[in-house]
Amino acid sequence: MTIVPRFLFTMKSKKKVILFRALIGFITISGILNLTDVFIKHESSEFRILEKPQMHQGIGTWKSYITKNVSITPTCVFIGDVNNDGNNDIITINHEGNDISVLIWNNNTDDWDYLELLSGKFPYYGFIGDANNDGFNDIVSANWGDDNVAIYTWNYNFDTWDERILIPVGNYPYGVYIADVNNDGYNDIVTANDFIYEVAILLWNSTIGYWDNPIYRSIGVYPLGVSVGDVNNDGFNDIVTANRGSNDVSILIWDDSMGDWIQSIEIGVGTIPMWVFIEDANNDGYNDIVTSNYGSYDVSIILWNNTLNDWNPEVRKSVIDLPKCVFVGDANNDGYNDIIAPNYNDQSVSVLLWNNVSGDWDSHITLEVGGSPQFVFVGDANNDGYNDIVADNSYDNTISIILWNITDLPKIGILGYNIFILISVFGVLLAISIKKLFSKKTCLE
Repeated sequence: MTIVPRFLFTMKSKKKVILFRALIGFITISGILNLTDVFIKHESSEFRILEKPQMHQGIGTWKSYITKNVSITPTCVFIGDVNNDGNNDIITINHEGNDISVLIWNNNTDDWDYLELLSGKFPYYGFIGDANNDGFNDIVSANWGDDNVAIYTWNYNFDTWDERILIPVGNYPYGVYIADVNNDGYNDIVTANDFIYEVAILLWNSTIGYWDNPIYRSIGVYPLGVSVGDVNNDGFNDIVTANRGSNDVSILIWDDSMGDWIQSIEIGVGTIPMWVFIEDANNDGYNDIVTSNYGSYDVSIILWNNTLNDWNPEVRKSVIDLPKCVFVGDANNDGYNDIIAPNYNDQSVSVLLWNNVSGDWDSHITLEVGGSPQFVFVGDANNDGYNDIVADNSYDNTISIILWNITDLPKIGILGYNIFILISVFGVLLAISIKKLFSKKTCLE
């Protein structure tokens, strides 16, 4: 009988154990990888990401709205860092309250503190931006009943606003915007003056550190909303107004060689356009024009055609009822701009989500808000890194805040992390086993 040395038997047993471990590791990793593929393809209903026919976000959904009280008849809402502390806040312009409600985000309570600032008579719209070019955000409101704008400049030394500044801008200013309108590197203020068919432009004079007297440019009939941006994608800011009396938008294009705006161009839109927005609506890298059409229950989208160096014919998308405002921004946090409009008679906002697969907007979905919303804004309202939707409710004297909810997202993120850990552990065990297999010398050697 042949006697096998004990150490040789031991080495052969170790080889078997190592090979067995390697086999088990390989089978386990293969199974985990297949399981991972199943989850990635959403073939498991238990861990399926929330799927709705019109939603493409893949990282959550909206919560039910929360309500915050403001002053009387809010007609505009705006998200921005109003007190320059690094956190976004919310303001409303209150038409019948003749004031501005300021909701300041409090990091300690994870909620908003509330205060009010006097505006002027019958203000309609406001804006948060660096009005006096000192590097800090300010507040501006257009006071329709006083024919002026109210400006609250931020005093960083005292950590509050300076005394209100009132500057006449002409009859019945409705919309207001802060931006560099004459492309000189300094922010200015522009208003749409309702009954006199013009915009008033307050240019910042950097030499004297104040605004020059207003200059005026003629536009369409009964302008309401005003927006500033590079509307023809030539690298210079322009001015656009929504004209409810002539059912069109007026475009004042900046001519840098002239150092002035050329005579306004009018483009027809829907019935009674109330607001206008300049932004890349179809996510092609070029700015477009979008209006809310109060009388035709839709929005008009005028897309820039860079090949033709002109605008395409107007596209219409239906919403629910009497949209007074429109906003373009990433409403569902998927990296693409969407279109949002409030429905004045429906207690809802319509959201037109951009579908990057079809290259078009899906049919609108509606989100419930309070009574008679007039304005809507998209931004990170609660400073968690995700965009939210805020609407002002003129009937309720409230705002509705629709926060983006990432906690509805499954378990796919946690699961994927656990799978990664398991694969890493088994990979290490397999590597150690293989290393032992080839580093040990058998007694035959």
